Amino acid sequence: MPQKLKDDVRYRIVEAGAAVFAEKGFVAARLADAAERAGISTGNIYKYFDDKESLFNAIVTVPIAAQLLRLLRTRLREFQRLDAWESATASSSDATRALLAFWIEHRLAALILLRGPAERVSSV
Repeated sequence: MPQKLKDDVRYRIVEAGAAVFAEKGFVAARLADAAERAGISTGNIYKYFDDKESLFNAIVTVPIAAQLLRLLRTRLREFQRLDAWESATASSSDATRALLAFWIEHRLAALILLRGPAERVSSV
């Protein structure tokens, strides 16, 4: 009989993976780190995800990445229409409010995307 996967375990893995990717970047992130944070064994992750990339794709989905790009482009177009960008205010911009709402709702995915794949920079 095949093992039944549990939604709560998958959720914990995704949440832990998002935190690890946000902290370390894709390159430096390890599935072992995500497993430890999720409170499971590394081997258990492979019951839910084929590899690190498939976990990443569950966190940073194509629709999320596309929406962030659309929102950023919309906000940047607003700057092109301004006579003096220094006079721009966030409170008068629908694009800024939409971008902020997106960042709040998808904060870790947005951070992962904006951070890029680079390894974590150690602070000395």
